[in-house]
Amino acid sequence: MAFYMPDIKAMVVRARNAFRAETPGTDAFIWPNNIYVSAKVIGGAVWEVFGRLKWMDRQRFAMTATGDELERHGADYGISRKPASYSQGNVVVVADTWPLTVAQGTVFTRSDGVQFTSTLAKDIGKYSLSATIPVVCNVAGKSGNTTYGAPLSTNIAHLTAVNVDDVGLGQGADQETDDQLRERILARKRYPPHGGADFDYIAWAKELPGVTRAFVKANAFGRGTVGIWFLMDDTYVAGIPQAADVAAVQAHIDGLKPTTAIPIVQAPVADCIDIVIQDLKPDTQAVREAVAAELQTMFRRETVPSIPGDLFTLSRSWIEQAVSNATGERSNTVFAPSTDITFGPGIMPCLRSVTFTKSSNTSS
Repeated sequence: MAFYMPDIKAMVVRARNAFRAETPGTDAFIWPNNIYVSAKVIGGAVWEVFGRLKWMDRQRFAMTATGDELERHGADYGISRKPASYSQGNVVVVADTWPLTVAQGTVFTRSDGVQFTSTLAKDIGKYSLSATIPVVCNVAGKSGNTTYGAPLSTNIAHLTAVNVDDVGLGQGADQETDDQLRERILARKRYPPHGGADFDYIAWAKELPGVTRAFVKANAFGRGTVGIWFLMDDTYVAGIPQAADVAAVQAHIDGLKPTTAIPIVQAPVADCIDIVIQDLKPDTQAVREAVAAELQTMFRRETVPSIPGDLFTLSRSWIEQAVSNATGERSNTVFAPSTDITFGPGIMPCLRSVTFTKSSNTSS
């Protein structure tokens, strides 16, 4: 039987009816009198108790639990909430003189004020006038991830340039959300460890900060190999991880894999497409934004990396359905893409842009 929680007004009416039934000659519905107020207080108090009971009922199951209570469900299986992680990598400094030492603890600042600290001291010598220095972001979270070549500044004299190296600064991820933690807990319940099954590799990959999705293919690169592709949807554009993230996941899985398995972790390559919507009705900014949001949701829900032996095809009908699902949309024509799209091995479909146009036979 479902638990029904009356609203506060219904609880007050119950209390007033109880006063009328148990104290003949009184009427808790008429103001002013003391039982009118008493019924209101009692009804409100009982409503709060009902609310607490409803909250407690939701915390019994991982499917509906939240916060600390959800973490308790995870603790039963040795699963804890992934904390925020610090972005790290290397910067390349160039000097106009030598000898020069960049000390450990030197602070480099991005144009928006985000700061990074060097973790090793480096000397700049006569024949190079440059050095590669490892740094870590001062604040945990994905905000520290920085694209390759980005300029940084510092107060050290004679440094003429400081730029992020060609790998970029990565591995920064925000703290795991309730929904992400819940997904891992439910997966653990539904798919108990099986000594190297496909879902084991998915679970191992998701143990790393920022990893949201993982895909596995047995014998992808030959007998005994296990191909693993993963995404960090909430951390990077299109969810494509950086080289340092791939190395971290590879090292983690290498420590957990069966002895005979040869796991090969790779980052998929993004192939973003442009979608053109023609004759959207009503063609308002709100409807356009709703269409774009539905398309992003569809890409997150339906697309997977195209892997050897199991190439992924993006169905044009999914695009049409997503556009039609947008709040306020009445009619439209998906002009591009004009057909289904099949992607090559290692490619991850993503959305680059949504453009709205009018057909030549439609008045503007």
